Amino acid sequence: MNNALESIIERKDYSIEKTPIYQMPSFDLEKLQAEDIELEDCDVPFRFGNPFDVSYSIRDGLWQEYKDGRIWSISFCSNNAKSMNFILNDFYIPEGGYLCIVDKKQSCLYGPVTNEKANHSNTFLTDIIPGDCAIFLLFEPLTHKGESSLSVNRVIHGYRSIFTSEYYGQNGSSAPCNIDVACRPSYENESKGVGLVLLSSGYEICSGSLLMTTNMSFKPYFLTAFHCIDSNTDLELSSDEISSAENWLFMFNYKKAECNGSIITNSFSYNSATFRSAWYSTDFALLEIADSLQNNPGLTWLGWDRTGITPTSGTCVHHPCGDVMKINSISTPFNTSSWNGDNNHWYVNWDEGITQGGSSGAPFLNQNKLVVGQNHGKRFNQNDLPLCDRKRSDAGMFHLSWTGGGTNNTRLSNWLDPIGTGQTTIDSASPIINISSGSYIQGPTTYQVVNLPSDCTVIWSLSGYVAAFLNVQQNTPSLNQCTLTFRSGDHDNAGGQLIANIYRNNTLVRTLSKDICVINHLSVTYRQDACAYYGVSHPAIPPTTMNPDVFHYVHQGCTVTLTCSLFKYFNLSWGSGYQPSDYYFVNSNTFSFVLPLGSGGIPCFLNLKDDTGQICFQLKFFSASGNGNLTSNNISLQQLGSQLKVSLINVASNNVDIIDRSQSERNDNIKWILEFYNASTSERQFSKEISGSSCDVDISDWKKGLYIIRAVIADEILNEKTIIQ
Repeated sequence: MNNALESIIERKDYSIEKTPIYQMPSFDLEKLQAEDIELEDCDVPFRFGNPFDVSYSIRDGLWQEYKDGRIWSISFCSNNAKSMNFILNDFYIPEGGYLCIVDKKQSCLYGPVTNEKANHSNTFLTDIIPGDCAIFLLFEPLTHKGESSLSVNRVIHGYRSIFTSEYYGQNGSSAPCNIDVACRPSYENESKGVGLVLLSSGYEICSGSLLMTTNMSFKPYFLTAFHCIDSNTDLELSSDEISSAENWLFMFNYKKAECNGSIITNSFSYNSATFRSAWYSTDFALLEIADSLQNNPGLTWLGWDRTGITPTSGTCVHHPCGDVMKINSISTPFNTSSWNGDNNHWYVNWDEGITQGGSSGAPFLNQNKLVVGQNHGKRFNQNDLPLCDRKRSDAGMFHLSWTGGGTNNTRLSNWLDPIGTGQTTIDSASPIINISSGSYIQGPTTYQVVNLPSDCTVIWSLSGYVAAFLNVQQNTPSLNQCTLTFRSGDHDNAGGQLIANIYRNNTLVRTLSKDICVINHLSVTYRQDACAYYGVSHPAIPPTTMNPDVFHYVHQGCTVTLTCSLFKYFNLSWGSGYQPSDYYFVNSNTFSFVLPLGSGGIPCFLNLKDDTGQICFQLKFFSASGNGNLTSNNISLQQLGSQLKVSLINVASNNVDIIDRSQSERNDNIKWILEFYNASTSERQFSKEISGSSCDVDISDWKKGLYIIRAVIADEILNEKTIIQ
C-alpha cells in the first residue's frame, strides 16, 4: 500500500475518538434469545446478531487530506455487542484505494478491500469484527479524488459469541463436546475445502465446501444447503432469494492453529457468487464464488462419491454456531432416512461431536474422505436431551442430488462433470498452479505437474523450435514426470513450450503449458550502487552472478545494473498498481534501473526475452527499505516494550533486533507470544510463548521468502515483516 493510511495503521495512530461516532439503539435481547431456543433444532440458518437498518454515506464521515491522497473515517458502536459487521451498498473504490475496518482495541484488522474486491456487485458484506465498536478507514489516492462511494445500510450487533478469539479471551458458542478440526491432523487437507457462509441478511450463518470437477477446472463451486437460501421455508426459491444468495460472504481457513489452542489461523474471505442449482428434496444448493480461487494455495477442492454405496464410517467438517471449524466422526455405517421425499437422506448418530445451527450445508464425508452429502439438520426434535446427547444429524444424499430434479438448475451433474466423463468418484485436489522447475534448460531437467490428482496421468510434448534441440523422456510409472535433455551439439538458445496433457480415465481433462528455453551460454550479473533511502544508508552490492532459483536482495531507491551477454529484451514487473514495461538492452548488453518508490517489500521479476519476445529466463528480486537480509540459522529477538519496530542490524552476523522507539518502557519479565507466518501461504511457521526479552529461532529448514512477524503482548497485536533469504 505504501501510503498515508498504511503509515497510520502501522503506527496505530487511530482511535474511536478521532472519528465521527454513531451509536446504535437498544433492542429486546431477551425476545431474540427466546426465539433462538425455539429454533434450535429447526432446519433454519443460525442467527447470531440483531440488524439495524441505517443510512450512512461517505458524506457522514470525516475526510483528512494527505500529500498522496485523503482518508475517510467513521465509527459505529453498539453497547455490549460481542461483534459487529456491516452491509454496504453503492460501494466503489478507485484504483489504488482501499478500505480497512478495525476494532477499537486495535487488535483486529479487516482488509484491505481493494478495487478488485469491492466491485463484484452493488451489495457488499464485511467480515465480522470482534467487540462493540468498529472504525472504518478508507484511503482514496490523489489521482482519483472524489471517485469513492460507500453507504452503510445495515449494522449488525452480534449478541452471540460466534467465534473464539485470542484477542478477547472468548470461546465460541458451539457445544463443548465439539472437536477442533486441528485435533484431527489427518483431515488438514479436507479442512482447507470447508467454508463458513455469512448470509445476505448479515446476521445468519451456514457452512459448505468447494467441490472438484471432472475436467479439473477448479472453478469455485460451493456446495451448501437449500434451506440456507429458502428464507421463507416454502421449498421453492424465488428470484429475490436467489439474488440474495449471490451476495453471500464466504470465509475459509477459520480454525484453530493447534488442537485446543488459543491462536486462530489467518482466514480469507470472498464476496459474491452466482447461483447454479438447487433442489429441495435433498436440500442441496450449488453456487459459484465470483472470485477465481485457483491461486490460493491454502484451499482444497473436495472429492466426491456418487455411487450411493452406504458409507461404512464418516465425518462432518463444519462451523457449528459460526464457531471455528469443528469435526464430528462416526465409526459405524450410515443409515437412510426420508425428508421431503423417500429415502433421500443419510442419517447418523455421531460418536464424537454434534451438529448445530450454522452446520447447515457442511459436507458429510465417507470413509474415503469423499463428499456423500451435505448437512440438512436434525430430522426429529432433540431439545429434551442434554446438548451433547443430541447426536443425530441428517444429510441430503449426494448421489440423488447428482440428477436432482432433472434440469441444469436442479442437479449437480452438468456442473461437476461438464465434459460427460460419467465418473462416479473423484479425489480431492489442490489447484494445479503450474508445471514445476524453471524455464531454462542448461542440462537434463526434470518436470512434473504440481498437485496432480492420484487418478490422473500426463502425456508430455514440446512445441516451438525448442523441440529441435531437446529429447522428452516420459518417466514411469507415475507418468507425472518427464526429463528434457539436449539432443546433440552446442547451441546458444532456443525457445518454445513444454506441454502437459492431463488424462483421467483416458479422457483429456486439462492442458498445461510452460515457456522454456535452451540456454547453453549464459552469464547474468547484477550490481547495486550505494545509496540512501529515507535516511537509511545502503552499501553497494558488488557484481553478483544471478541464480534464477533464488530471490536476489536489492534496496528500494538504489540503482541496479544488469549485465547479460545473450538476450536482447527484458521487462521488469513488480506489485499491483504498476504495469511492466519493455526495455531494450544497450550495445554493451547492460541496463540500469531503480526500483520505484512504493515497490518496497514486494517481489520483483525480471523477464529476459529472446529475439521472438519469448520469455526464456526469469530473475527474481526482493526490494525492501531495510538494510540487510537473513541467511543465518538463528534469529535473535528482543522485546523492549509495547511498540515494536523490526530493523535488520549487524548484517555480518545476520541478527534481527526488535526494538522499541522508547527504551524506557523495557520490561524483561513480560510474557508474550512470538509467531512467524509465511506471507505467501498464510501458514504459521513458528509460535512460542516467551518469558523475558529474547528468543532463538532455528530457520535452517524454512522456505525462502517474505515472513510476517507477530508479537502478542497482553491485548496488543504487533506486526512486522522480514525476508528470509
